[in-house]
Amino acid sequence: DHLDLHSFPTRRSSDLALALTALILASLSAALYGLSQGFAHASVRAEREDSLNRVSLALRQAIEQARYFEPPPGQNDFHSLVGRNQSLDWLAYLPASSPTGGLYHWHLEPQDTELLLTLTPWIETKSGEQSEPPPSLAPIQIIDDLTGFALSYQNAKTGEWSDQWDGTLLPSRVRLDITSQKSGAWPPMIVRLEP
Repeated sequence: DHLDLHSFPTRRSSDLALALTALILASLSAALYGLSQGFAHASVRAEREDSLNRVSLALRQAIEQARYFEPPPGQNDFHSLVGRNQSLDWLAYLPASSPTGGLYHWHLEPQDTELLLTLTPWIETKSGEQSEPPPSLAPIQIIDDLTGFALSYQNAKTGEWSDQWDGTLLPSRVRLDITSQKSGAWPPMIVRLEP
């Protein structure tokens, strides 16, 4: 019997090549898994940022609609905008293209973990007149995972900020500080109002 010495290096070389291939495949698999996890996290982050941007834009557009209205005769307690640290009430028109266009009382306030916007048609009453308040439209849920909410208002004359506003005129700016479970603390939102 004859021993083939040339087969040993070939077998050793093929075993080594198989081991290297397995190692490369394992490394490649781990890298692809890490890459897919990175894409998944980036996708979730992009989705969260997109949602945050859409909500911020909707809130900004809603509050920018606030307008100053002259108080009706005899109604000294009339205000076009009343702001508190946790709620905001203002008068603004819905677009004429809306099926329920016209002047509305807008109310923004948190309830539990939701931030809700409620719109009620505005009906002007004469001083001393009592009338049944009109029904509100269904509340619009702006945020469903709210963990923190605060409002503040800038005085156009002094430039100072306050967490209350019940002046006759509109504040120059409204600041919203929002924290939600999914997005954490949002960048402060500052809305400029027309005088």
